[in-house]
Amino acid sequence: MSRLVRWKQSGGVYHVINRGINSSWILASPDEKDKFLDLLYKQSRNRNILVYHYALMDNHFHIAAEATSIRELSFWMGTVCAEYSKFWHSKRGGYGTIWQG
Repeated sequence: MSRLVRWKQSGGVYHVINRGINSSWILASPDEKDKFLDLLYKQSRNRNILVYHYALMDNHFHIAAEATSIRELSFWMGTVCAEYSKFWHSKRGGYGTIWQG
């Protein structure tokens, strides 16, 4: 049996993955990882999201998080990634997406 389409599922614990476009190192320095974690937890407090585990690598991340709905999870992760992109561009210059997914 194939997995259910995410947008039709209700709440649960999800494994969230995203990586830098072209496998770029977007979480390479300790201050970049700290900023990402700060955004992750700040935004989870604003939503009904519980973060259980995470792993941050230089070019991608994995997060195990519980959400009451897939919509809430998507909005939360979109906000975290968008805010981190602004930080990354303010530090390194440029514009546009830094995330593959």
